[in-house]
Amino acid sequence: MAIFIKENGKIISYDPNYRELLWKDEQTAVATITEYIKYADIIKLSKEEAELIAGSVDNAISMATGM
Repeated sequence: MAIFIKENGKIISYDPNYRELLWKDEQTAVATITEYIKYADIIKLSKEEAELIAGSVDNAISMATGM
């Protein structure tokens, strides 16, 4: 679906809204969130989410911007 949306010139925003109790485990959450971030033009992360998926806010910014 995300590929179709991108191919049609639309903007994708993504807010993972991570809730630990909704995931099987942290590793699955990080893998899934990281996969969806690849397609997003706009990403909204809390400090805690940034640290969870990238280790730090700075690393999350680098990951999101491709730096």
